[in-house]
Amino acid sequence: RFGSAPDGCPDDPSERVLYTYDADAQMLRRATGRGRPQPFIGDMPPDGFLLSYFDRNGTELLPPLDGDARAAVFLIDIVIRTVRQHPDPGVTQPISSELGSAVCLSNPPN
Repeated sequence: RFGSAPDGCPDDPSERVLYTYDADAQMLRRATGRGRPQPFIGDMPPDGFLLSYFDRNGTELLPPLDGDARAAVFLIDIVIRTVRQHPDPGVTQPISSELGSAVCLSNPPN
């Protein structure tokens, strides 16, 4: 059986996503449900993945988030940065790329 029938509950085991950082490989790994972490984004320095959480009033919620704080999350700000050595050996400056996005959740107001 793969997952469970949709029931409107976002906390079912098959709907959980876990991100872990592998410092040796400089890689972000992603696991869903009870699966093993799989490569997700490579060439990521230790400070290359940042999640910031905000409530409906724009107040930042600082980790670790307890159950009440998780329920209050309305917006997640995501920043991803990758860095790779330039393919031209004559160029010492690495190539860096950064992407940011914000995700609004539909949590009810507290």
